[in-house]
Amino acid sequence: MNTEWLIARFVEQIEMVFTGCLIGGAAQSVYRRSELMNTLPAQIDDLVLICSVGRNVPPIDRIGWLVSVEDQPSREPEEGEERPPTFRYWTIETLDGRLFKWTNVQVLRVIKESRLNSPEPIVRQNPTPSIAEEA
Repeated sequence: MNTEWLIARFVEQIEMVFTGCLIGGAAQSVYRRSELMNTLPAQIDDLVLICSVGRNVPPIDRIGWLVSVEDQPSREPEEGEERPPTFRYWTIETLDGRLFKWTNVQVLRVIKESRLNSPEPIVRQNPTPSIAEEA
């Protein structure tokens, strides 16, 4: 079976789960699922999906382990300006080990539900040093 095809189906399922959370008057379990996926900030080593990107971005480049989150200046400060506006950058290590840095995106935590009404984030077990740390 083609790995990229399988990852594309996985990404579609994550997007459908999140879309299912966007209903008004939802049950508490649906609200909790939405909160875990989107409202609460993702933590380092969480499995995340990058959203709000063009459909031409391959799914394999959009899913991975969160490596870092940092705010960086968008430009040099102008005269008289204390500090310029910043952009938030999300760096992920894709499932095949490459690093991607994203900005101006929505980041969803990938969750699992091993028991009914008990969603929890998927966190990398035994984190391995990322490519960024090895360089």
